[in-house]
Amino acid sequence: MKFRNLLLLVLSLFILSGCQSNQANKEVPSTYLDLTNGDFDIEDYWIRENKNEGEKYSLFFPDELAKRSLKGCAEVIFGINSEGKLTGYKPVYSYPGEYVATAAGAHMMTFKWAPGVMNPNRRPILAKAYFTFEMENGSRNEAGFKKNCEGGFPPASN
Repeated sequence: MKFRNLLLLVLSLFILSGCQSNQANKEVPSTYLDLTNGDFDIEDYWIRENKNEGEKYSLFFPDELAKRSLKGCAEVIFGINSEGKLTGYKPVYSYPGEYVATAAGAHMMTFKWAPGVMNPNRRPILAKAYFTFEMENGSRNEAGFKKNCEGGFPPASN
C-alpha cells in the first residue's frame, strides 16, 4: 500500500513539473512592450511581411457595409508575439457598427511579421492600427463617415 502511494506521489510531481515547464514558455500580455500611447514607427519593431507597396485593399470588406453601400472605420489594439504572429485584437472604435472592427481584425489575422531594427530580440508588442473601408462608387453615409472617421482620431464630438 505504501509503495502505491509513493508511486502516485512521484507520478503527480512528474506531471506537475511538466505543466510548469510548458507555462514558462508562454508569453503573457503583461510582458508585451506597450506601443499604444506614443510616437513610434511600428516597423522599427515589427515589419509586415509580404506587404505590397501602396496596398489599399482588404479582402475583408465588411459585408454589411457593402450591402448597405456604406463607408466605415475602425481602430483596434493588437498584439504581436515573439513568433511574429497576431495574438489577438481589441476594438477601440468602430463606425458605423462593431462589424467594421471585426473585419479589421480578420484582415490583420492574415498578416505575418518579421522583427524590425529596434527589435532584434523579437520582443512581443501591443500597438494600435486604424482602418478605413470605403466604397469605390460613393456611399450613402458620406456625412457620417466624414464626421466619425476623418480629420483626426478619435472623432470630435459636437
